[in-house]
Amino acid sequence: MSELSIREIRYVDVLAASNAVDLLAEYERECSIPAIGATNPQGDIYANLETLGLMHTFGVFAGEELVGFGSILLSTLPHYGKKVAVQESLFISKPYRSGAIGRRFLHTLEDFAQGADCVAILYSAPTGGAFDKLLALTSSVIRTNSIYCRRLA
Repeated sequence: MSELSIREIRYVDVLAASNAVDLLAEYERECSIPAIGATNPQGDIYANLETLGLMHTFGVFAGEELVGFGSILLSTLPHYGKKVAVQESLFISKPYRSGAIGRRFLHTLEDFAQGADCVAILYSAPTGGAFDKLLALTSSVIRTNSIYCRRLA
């Protein structure tokens, strides 16, 4: 298996990857919220957020093959008056999760957010999923909230 690397990309690079259909299908099976419906990545919205500097996307690569991706949104929380990063998506294909790549990916996002003057990063994870388990074992993060979803339409 190739050495895994992480670098900033544009979300359009996720959509244009040679394995995008399979990678996004795996992401949907593991990370989607069924009450909202099937995932349907909106490339134009991602591109606009990136152009405004409000979203940044990162890829995990095995050689030149995209095997994972993550996006963070940067925003000032009105209640606190402080800038935070909010994880929009975060995923690494299951065959590539060995070793420390998950933690390296988190550190990459956190280092970027800190460099963008964020005071914190907020993560969400599917309950009981691989990312939820990783976060639970990470002493530098604390569980602060639970997210619940009610289908409205």
